[in-house]
Amino acid sequence: VAGSFTHWTTLFRGEIIPSTEMPWYSIPYLMLIEFTEPFVILFAIGSILSLNHIFRRKKEWPLLSLLLMWLGLPLLTVIYFQIPFYDNFRQFLFLVPPIGLVVGVGIASIFDKIKSWPVNAAITLVMLSPGLIGIIRLHPYEYIYYNTFVGSADRVYSQFEADYWCTSFKESADFLNEIAPSNSEIVVMGPLLSVTPFAREDLKFDNFDIFGDALDYVLACRFRLMQDEMYEDFNIIFEVRRGEAVLAQVKAKEELSQ
Repeated sequence: VAGSFTHWTTLFRGEIIPSTEMPWYSIPYLMLIEFTEPFVILFAIGSILSLNHIFRRKKEWPLLSLLLMWLGLPLLTVIYFQIPFYDNFRQFLFLVPPIGLVVGVGIASIFDKIKSWPVNAAITLVMLSPGLIGIIRLHPYEYIYYNTFVGSADRVYSQFEADYWCTSFKESADFLNEIAPSNSEIVVMGPLLSVTPFAREDLKFDNFDIFGDALDYVLACRFRLMQDEMYEDFNIIFEVRRGEAVLAQVKAKEELSQ
């Protein structure tokens, strides 16, 4: 399976890197910046407590040992063998359940020490608030979330992958449905399947510039594609944004953009 990922690239810390050349630390680094801040802090607390219980041979140590092995062995294997991946850590979502359980160890330790339910309720609200705020700010593109350790999604969209599935093409298609003349010809710099189900039937889409001088619009997503210079004579007429993050652009010929 990993071999099928070898020809892809990903945007990591501002550089487009082949999937086979990602830095050894890239998976833990991406997890550090894509989970919410409380989640990361609670994971650190849970890890320390788990190791402490294991070394002191407390009654939970066999279960905690199994939990850390569940997380540690696959993660170390991925790092050591430099398993190819792209579009952040989505190919390694199987690591999330044990991470969540370690976080649970951290949460349980806090609640065990604080017996006041109003205080625990306030702590719970604090833990959930970054995720809830992110959902509200980014909807329906919640999966582009980055935490404030790197400046949030709208500030790092040119440094890391954001809308890599180009789900923002749905909003772009709605715009084209409203303004594009009949039988307009559109080059899509991104996956066709993310736009064609939402577009008018008369609109013509292709990934390659087969339209020549008849080309009317260019639709692009992902930071690297929006920087393409092949269509410098086209003007940006629409953008899908969340804060400062640009998720998709529609460009038009000069006469169509008037």
